[in-house]
Amino acid sequence: MPIRELSKWGRQIRSKDRVYLFDDFSCLYPDRALWNSSSESRFDHQVNSNAFPWAYGVERYSSASGVGGGCFANITSSFAFSVAKHATVKWRMLVGTAAPTWVRVGLSDSSPATMTNYICFLFQPGTDSHWICASSTTAGGAVTYTTSITPDTSWHVFDIICTSSSDIRYLIDNTEVGVISTTASIPTVNMMPFVWINQAGTVSYVYVDYVEAYGERD
Repeated sequence: MPIRELSKWGRQIRSKDRVYLFDDFSCLYPDRALWNSSSESRFDHQVNSNAFPWAYGVERYSSASGVGGGCFANITSSFAFSVAKHATVKWRMLVGTAAPTWVRVGLSDSSPATMTNYICFLFQPGTDSHWICASSTTAGGAVTYTTSITPDTSWHVFDIICTSSSDIRYLIDNTEVGVISTTASIPTVNMMPFVWINQAGTVSYVYVDYVEAYGERD
């Protein structure tokens, strides 16, 4: 049976040498065995809605209005992945029409609000005109690469592929859009998939269709 079929209810599958995680948000609420969140009230399940009739479920992450009105969710630390174990993470998501202060999606070692070790895509309207590839460590600081992809309000698939400790590949819709190879800024710690949206004014949204992650086992 395909892995996606086995894990479509938000479960992790372990094989002899691989760990796979897939969640398409089929359940009414995010699985608390998998997800930490900053605010339960800012998660809105969109299962079988008129807007997304093809989906098992779509999770909407909404910022609150006002400065610091952020919302984040990350996989719990018991489901960690690492560059050394060739982690790959994939998100299918849509950024809503009300532009947020920023959107970040990828892998981090802690709560996105305080993270210093991370690998992600990010976008800050008013500052960035294209999606940014980023990698950061506590000691080495952040390195970024500006893609040629302009954010829009359509669905896109974002992939981060950790091929080695000096090679992180970033893809949008299966096309490579950036590479980061600065070893000092590529984390060596365990990290978890996360999504983070923040807004300083009007409420804004990010919609996530599914998240998929896999890597080698210890």
